[in-house]
Amino acid sequence: MNTDCYPDAEELKRIRAWPLDEAGNFDPLMAYIRERWMYAEHGYWTQRGPIYRLATGGWSGNEDLIRAMRGNTLFWRFCHLASISSGLYLFCTDPASATRSDLLRTLQTVTRLSHLSPWPK
Repeated sequence: MNTDCYPDAEELKRIRAWPLDEAGNFDPLMAYIRERWMYAEHGYWTQRGPIYRLATGGWSGNEDLIRAMRGNTLFWRFCHLASISSGLYLFCTDPASATRSDLLRTLQTVTRLSHLSPWPK
């Protein structure tokens, strides 16, 4: 991260090139990205098991991270569930372990909440 808390070019490059781990999931990548996600502690990054809900909040540094994630074709094809206008993204790093009810609850939550609302418990 540079001094303005924006991800630098090397961090974005690392995200684009991140390989699938030995366990067959991308949780280590998501942990790496979360360390760089602005406002993660304010509800812009939430997780339930292997399901992640990310809101960019309009911050360009978070948008840069999303573009880098999209640049990782393997990650995007396997993990991206949905993108909602205004910067809301859903990912599942291990679909085999996500229960059907987790996925349905996630989709229901997204359809009735704005991208700025924290994920309800």
